[in-house]
Amino acid sequence: MKAIISCIENLRLKLDKFRRAGLKEYPTRTIFIDPLLQALGWEARDPEEVELEYPTIDGKSVDYAPKINRKPVLFIEAKPLNDSLTIDSMERFQSAKYLIQKSFEKMY
Repeated sequence: MKAIISCIENLRLKLDKFRRAGLKEYPTRTIFIDPLLQALGWEARDPEEVELEYPTIDGKSVDYAPKINRKPVLFIEAKPLNDSLTIDSMERFQSAKYLIQKSFEKMY
């Protein structure tokens, strides 16, 4: 738990600096998401632990699919750091769509 708290505190310190820099999606992933996944116990560079660009039924992909027992348990869609997440944009709900899709796949 200490590693998670430390990681979050470290990321919080970086947030304002990098928000001003206007990070695009890939740097946001490597600076913020990858370290957080690592603190949570997932190695983002190990495809057995985290599948990158996990394919979805609609032919698209989600950026991260961390796994437990080789099965995805979480879907993470990365965006540029300054990207505003508004309800007006359906694109912002990709992760929810993927999660619903996987839930239905398990049911049937």
